[in-house]
Amino acid sequence: MRVRILFVGVALGATLLFAAQLGAFAGGLGFGLLVYTVDLSGTFAKVPTAAGAAFEALDDAFADLGIPSADRAEIRQGFEQGLDAFEEGLDVFPSLFPLPLFEAGIEIHLPLVVIDGIRISAGYMSDGLVRTIAGLAGTSIPSPLVEIEFEEEGLSGSFEGDLTFSSWRVATELTQRLDVFVAAVSFAVGVHLIGGEATPHVEVDVPPELADGVSASLEALHLDGLTWSSFAVHGAVGVEVGPPFLRLHVEVSFVLPISTSSGWWDVRIGEIGGSLGMVIRF
Repeated sequence: MRVRILFVGVALGATLLFAAQLGAFAGGLGFGLLVYTVDLSGTFAKVPTAAGAAFEALDDAFADLGIPSADRAEIRQGFEQGLDAFEEGLDVFPSLFPLPLFEAGIEIHLPLVVIDGIRISAGYMSDGLVRTIAGLAGTSIPSPLVEIEFEEEGLSGSFEGDLTFSSWRVATELTQRLDVFVAAVSFAVGVHLIGGEATPHVEVDVPPELADGVSASLEALHLDGLTWSSFAVHGAVGVEVGPPFLRLHVEVSFVLPISTSSGWWDVRIGEIGGSLGMVIRF
């Protein structure tokens, strides 16, 4: 009986070792959803400066219109109260914001002792792609996103707001994987380059006497300053579940930025990310 148990144990161990070796020599194609994070703590710190400068431009325009100082002071008080409430709300708002990308990649086998292969991947997302997907799902995203007409104390006009954005990532990684037929644990280390931008588009129709003030106010908001890019190294740990020809793949990555750049709003790349998708092994 003991000999039989020993034989079964040895056979099972050999089978698992053989399966692991088969997995080590497999390449693959992957596709799915990649999520990386941006750190908005610096962005939030810029809000009071930008909002204050924008309000000052409008306040000067109100003064030129002859609005009494008492009324302007009341408007300023309301603005400052709203700004204080916004800043207090930031204390409970997370500074790391996830950004999703559609990603595809290929893994090529490398016959090395400690490295199974090299994986090359690329991801992309944009407002046009989101609108296309929403349309295929039967949902319509309005364009522009916001459209308002207003009339206040004899002043009338309209406001239109929209947003365009795009983001991308390219990565190269060395991979190692322990495979046991229907599951695998993978490890990766590599480098990647990320870039992105978001541009709010605002059109305000106001009486001519307010046009210069509104333009100065919008300029103070630095609407062209939401850009970010980073070159970084990363490590990742993943799990695959399913038969080799089609597996569910989940991965968590940890990022160490080497160089970063940002527009006026100081958007930075976060230090954590992940992905969820399918992988075909061959």
